[in-house]
Amino acid sequence: MNQFDRAIRDISHGKTPNRRQLEKQIATLQRDLEKVSRDFTRTGEHRIDEWSTEAAEFADELHQQINAMGRELSRYADKTGRAIKKDPVPVLVGAGVFALIVAILLGRR
Repeated sequence: MNQFDRAIRDISHGKTPNRRQLEKQIATLQRDLEKVSRDFTRTGEHRIDEWSTEAAEFADELHQQINAMGRELSRYADKTGRAIKKDPVPVLVGAGVFALIVAILLGRR
């Protein structure tokens, strides 16, 4: 049984605790609380550091992926532009078919 438990037991049995004992126990409790508080703060700071590092890594990876997608889309747009300049008929036929389908769908309402 520790000092704190003994003091509680003594008080519950009607014994008046020694002032010096109480001061010592309060000081011990304060130190314990300060230690727990410091440990908790360190743990919280450590977690925040981990999360911010992971978030930064994710953002960097996302940025790289977006850049790669942009380059790929640019290449496809260039290829498509060259193909349309060479032979615009398939594009015109495709646009006409799309317009016909839209007209049919909108005409049914």
